[in-house]
Amino acid sequence: ENLDPLLSALGSESVVVRLWAGLALERIGEPALDRLIAALGEEQLSQPAATVLGHMGTPAIEPLIQALNHSSAAVRAGALNALEDIAFTFGIDDSRVTKSIIEVARSEEDSEIKSRAIHTLASIGDPTIDALSDLTHEEDPQLRLFAWQSLGMMAVTHQSMPWPLVAALEDQD
Repeated sequence: ENLDPLLSALGSESVVVRLWAGLALERIGEPALDRLIAALGEEQLSQPAATVLGHMGTPAIEPLIQALNHSSAAVRAGALNALEDIAFTFGIDDSRVTKSIIEVARSEEDSEIKSRAIHTLASIGDPTIDALSDLTHEEDPQLRLFAWQSLGMMAVTHQSMPWPLVAALEDQD
């Protein structure tokens, strides 16, 4: 299928055109995944492509995991945004996603992407509490800070206190 007109429309100045293009790409589904992943690297298309991928749900997870290793920082950031959207909309209970995002958090040089990775873990919710707790003990002070912030965010958004925060509050040292 020739998806070029729809991908071009995703970058339109018209909100209505972008919306209809996004809906059409969502309906096309899996055949559009590779092109949408590639669009994450294009400045004008990155955010709308991430939104469409986020709305596609489970079929987009595997290509998004692969995109986390892309050489382009924009593609990695877009993949994290889409995974966060999937987590909020559909929920994610997939250890491959968690492991891949943790790897990004540990190896990423770009602090914005590192922060986005940690916040994406928090968006996934309870299945990532242990992973976030482990990240609070990393050597990288920035990574530790992001992990603590995300645990705090989880306490607010999930209205329950993750056990690492409870343990830290009870620690006399």
